[in-house]
Amino acid sequence: MGRRACPGEALAMRAISMTLALFVQCFDWKVAGDGKIDMSERDGFTLTKLVPLKAMCKTRPVINKLLK
Repeated sequence: MGRRACPGEALAMRAISMTLALFVQCFDWKVAGDGKIDMSERDGFTLTKLVPLKAMCKTRPVINKLLK
């Protein structure tokens, strides 16, 4: 790390967490398909999901009032 570390890393981490919080707060989320989440994993270094999660979002009524 040292001198060559990214100077904007702390700002980026805050922006990512705030964006994720806004997505959770402003939308109603549902699992697309049969409603069950498959938690099986692939072998590998990062343990990715075997079946990708598919979700649908719908804006909350409070947000619709704010955007009008």
